[in-house]
Amino acid sequence: MRLKTFYAASMTEAMQQIRAALGADAVIIASRRRRDGSVEVSAAIEPDRPAAATPAAATPAAGLQAAASTPAPRSNAALELAQVLAYHAMPPRLTERLSLAAATLGPATPEAALRAVLDDAFGFRPLPVTPGRPLILLGLPGAGKTVAVAKLAARAVLAGGAVTLITCDTVKAGGISQLAAFTELMRQPLLAVDQPAELARQVTQAAARGPVLIDTPGTNPFDESELSALKRLVAAAGAEPVLVMAAGGEAAEAAEAASAFAGAGASRLLATRLDTARRYGGLLNAAAVSGLRFCDVSITPSVAKGVHPLDAAILARLLLRDPHRAPISSEFEEAAE
Repeated sequence: MRLKTFYAASMTEAMQQIRAALGADAVIIASRRRRDGSVEVSAAIEPDRPAAATPAAATPAAGLQAAASTPAPRSNAALELAQVLAYHAMPPRLTERLSLAAATLGPATPEAALRAVLDDAFGFRPLPVTPGRPLILLGLPGAGKTVAVAKLAARAVLAGGAVTLITCDTVKAGGISQLAAFTELMRQPLLAVDQPAELARQVTQAAARGPVLIDTPGTNPFDESELSALKRLVAAAGAEPVLVMAAGGEAAEAAEAASAFAGAGASRLLATRLDTARRYGGLLNAAAVSGLRFCDVSITPSVAKGVHPLDAAILARLLLRDPHRAPISSEFEEAAE
């Protein structure tokens, strides 16, 4: 497979470049309009078996079900994966990078090829069920940090552990009461602090008793004052920062936000709301650009069963699943077996 990304002032000019470089049988894989008004287009062609230009698959599973049971030629698998990645609104350059990596593999099913390239391109480091070091969750407003804290606490409690929860989200209406409702059901202590010095003191005392999970206010990573305030909380807590990011975001925005939170100390990414989104390109681009490692995912509103560890095999299954076929929870449970 030959796959190349083109840059042009207009789609018409890009199409002329594609025809000149790859011929009339090239397939458009992905395209986007850049901030300066120009376009970025990725196109591919299979030298051994050219095909007429067709749009990207309507769903990630389209055209893959028959190939999933038997090995596909390496160029076919790479082209099919490029179409899957395009469905997920992956930036053309990332689509090109992963697809070309798949093209270097020997004969493999699309799932096996995608699993291999994801394992090579991204880091996976799931959170322990019972954290040893305190964890402090960061993220944009509405990313699901408070519920993620509750889900992580529930996972530890169901495994026979106990945790202390601390919230620094003392300004948002209902911020404390939402977490208090969960901690009351789990019979775990909840502390509220709003100053770095007080947070440092409470974390030190709570850590002597067991695991500590810390919620923070939703932060605008592009507001220097908000980001600075978040960094002071992170430094005072002495905890590992974990970015919480919701699925479904635009790829470039997600990458810029993730990079800003990585600058605040985050090294892992916990993805939320996979059940309310069909396209995960924003999450992958965020991890690719920022260097954050995937840890866990939230796939259901249920607090008791809401957080699961993530690896390359499960992520491949999620990217290839037909979102119209079944709830993501059943697909995820099948992938985890």
